[in-house]
Amino acid sequence: MPLRRADRRTRDPTPRKRERAHTSCGPVRGVFGVTRSRHGPEVVRSAPNPAPPAVLVAAVGIGVHAFNHVTIVVQDVWRLLATPDAATFNPGTVYHPISAVLYLWLAVTVHSGRNSGRVAITVLPAFQAVGRYFVFASYPEVEVRADLVTGWALSAVVLGLLWAPATTRGHFGKRFA
Repeated sequence: MPLRRADRRTRDPTPRKRERAHTSCGPVRGVFGVTRSRHGPEVVRSAPNPAPPAVLVAAVGIGVHAFNHVTIVVQDVWRLLATPDAATFNPGTVYHPISAVLYLWLAVTVHSGRNSGRVAITVLPAFQAVGRYFVFASYPEVEVRADLVTGWALSAVVLGLLWAPATTRGHFGKRFA
């Protein structure tokens, strides 16, 4: 039985006809910055927008915070191996490994342009400032205090780089070009 004209229009074309219907040149912009070719099933990722230099420096600064936490963990392990009877369990035993991973994740998140990472790295030093103050008051050693003061300064620079320059705010404002 032949199809009527209205039936032909509403009928879904075969996959072969669908492929022929999209044979114009050039890629098709897909979801989440993925570009797919009109000529085949392969998926080609478009290059992400590069981060401005201020964001790159801020991400490196956040990475330095992560490195500082790792060095404290290494010092604690070294102290445990050198003098096991004098080693104690303190809040830093749990805090520093978790913070190292958190700061590393935040560095990657900030570099990729996620605004949630920028907000998190803004809120985190506010809470840590209180803890750093108590550590500053508890440990009179010059090395500890120098580490805390440089951490405060690094946090201030990172926050300034993430919020002050217009190019940085633009990097976090747009997700996909």
